[in-house]
Amino acid sequence: MEKEIEGKVIDYSKYYDVFTDQEVNILEKIEENGVVTIVRINGKTAGATDIRPTFSAQYNKFLGIPNYNKFEQEKAEGFFLDKYSNTVIKESKTFHLDLEVDRAHWDMCKFNPTLKFTKDAALVDGDALWYVEIPELESKNNIDKKRILNKAESLILNDTKEELIYRARLLGLNMEKDKVETIQEILLMKAETLSGAKKIIELYDGNLMSVKLLFLKALDLNIITHDKKSGLYTYGHQPMGVSEDAALMYLKDKRHKSILENLENDIEVLSGKKVKLSSKKVDEVKEDDSSDEFVLLDNIELYTKDVLKNINLVTLRKEAIKMGAEESDVESLMTKKEILAEMYKYK
Repeated sequence: MEKEIEGKVIDYSKYYDVFTDQEVNILEKIEENGVVTIVRINGKTAGATDIRPTFSAQYNKFLGIPNYNKFEQEKAEGFFLDKYSNTVIKESKTFHLDLEVDRAHWDMCKFNPTLKFTKDAALVDGDALWYVEIPELESKNNIDKKRILNKAESLILNDTKEELIYRARLLGLNMEKDKVETIQEILLMKAETLSGAKKIIELYDGNLMSVKLLFLKALDLNIITHDKKSGLYTYGHQPMGVSEDAALMYLKDKRHKSILENLENDIEVLSGKKVKLSSKKVDEVKEDDSSDEFVLLDNIELYTKDVLKNINLVTLRKEAIKMGAEESDVESLMTKKEILAEMYKYK
């Protein structure tokens, strides 16, 4: 089976569907370099690890080795490993892929679950002990991290008190009576980590947050009304739902794009201030006849419908964490729609 990633056609059959597209892309770049250096995760292991071939029950074979039978093994030429082989991994273990022996050992090791292709992937995987050192990738990640942290800090420090109060509300914080410096301090503390900074940026640039911010402002100005007895939210004469989540889903529906535009105009008239959604398109929730848990975001499918049907919540949460989502955030999400929306932030 061949698949195209970033303009390059890759033979997926050699990976046995073990790796994600992102992992395959990184692996291909690692192997193009010709030299693979393994580094241990600090605190996970003090010495060496004995790596043996990984067996796949799905394919009923050991991955990364020829799996010759006795007859084939007698006829085989060159160096190869069998199911009894092992590789000792230790700090700064290096494989030179132009050497036959090194290549054979690397092909076996790369399928082992204790080895990840990047440091970030290793740090979020409880089974990982080792990762591949990629200096240029580490440098890029450090630069990207600083850029994200700086952007979050700039957004907070350059915002008005009124807008900061709304951003805090989106985080579940009521800070209407606090001074602007106090609000900034709290938000800056949340932006000190990479995951926290991404959340802050999401408050400003995220599609979902933009709709929720508009919803809160419309509520404050009584443009959207809430009947506490029935729980019904209403815009004009139009019922939106009997819960906040239902009302937000109503606003996010692509069929109600004109209502979002009307809300923007109403808020601008009543508050005297220009209100705009994120520059990105509003998330479109596309209903599917066979499953209401398929999400199309900005016309980019994270998964096809057929694949999504066969993925359970546990697996989907793990995929979200691999993409960069925080485990604590993902564990609180109870539907595939919610998890996919979280994954979309890190695509």
